[in-house]
Amino acid sequence: MAEYETEEEQVEALKAWWKKNGNSVIGGGIIGIASIFGWKYWEQQQDLHNLAGSDKFNEMRGAILLQDQQAIALQATELKENYGESSYATLGALMLAKISVQEEDYVAAAENLEWVISNTDQDALVTVARIRLARVLLAQGELAQAESLLKQDYPQAYSSLVAELKGDLWQQKGDKQAAYDAYQEALQSAASGDVRFIQMKQDNLGLVAKS
Repeated sequence: MAEYETEEEQVEALKAWWKKNGNSVIGGGIIGIASIFGWKYWEQQQDLHNLAGSDKFNEMRGAILLQDQQAIALQATELKENYGESSYATLGALMLAKISVQEEDYVAAAENLEWVISNTDQDALVTVARIRLARVLLAQGELAQAESLLKQDYPQAYSSLVAELKGDLWQQKGDKQAAYDAYQEALQSAASGDVRFIQMKQDNLGLVAKS
């Protein structure tokens, strides 16, 4: 609004401005208030949804403690289908993959692990899913796909596990020397834990260390 010389002129100008713009101001205010309440409602619904997902995840944990495979699969499936945007769904999919491997259903296991890779932005869970998927692909004999996964970059903490899987890959491909070298790398990079199984794999190749 422009400068006015008298208070009376300012009042008249304000009346004219309000007559012209009052409805839009009121409408904008109503929209603003509605937006605030709408956002609050959305936040509340999200909180309730996340809480329900947490409860469902706790139910799955209880089933795991009871070793009830049917209940575990049921809760994990519901997490994946109804809470797909949450970390709970990712953990549910990992559990479904584990159950599928135990049942030697490698197709279903691979599908769940691929779902994890595609649906989470948590690097740690993606890494776990990739390594497990490589193992599943090796079990299926899908060597080219497994090799492609194992060529990707992994955190240092997983170097021994990845090297071991590379040893399994080379063994299946018939390259005993490459397998031996990969197992040796796995043994050397193992920070701690029982490495007897890796050692057994290497010994079964019937080779000796290079001098």
